[in-house]
Amino acid sequence: MAGERRVHRDVADTWIRFEGEAHPSLIVFGPDDAQPLLGAVTLETFGLAVDPINERLTHVDALLKRHANG
Repeated sequence: MAGERRVHRDVADTWIRFEGEAHPSLIVFGPDDAQPLLGAVTLETFGLAVDPINERLTHVDALLKRHANG
């Protein structure tokens, strides 16, 4: 958390479906009144980015990185 505060949350694996695609993703359970949100890992898995101007998700090209020793 911000300010180096630590909290403990339950986590689980689940399947996320978006526009006909489904991928496994890690989810973190928050308090009952928490607003659900998509995290960076799930967005990257689907090749998505947030477009805050148009308030939508947009597809982005994924780039593979070569390992420095490979």
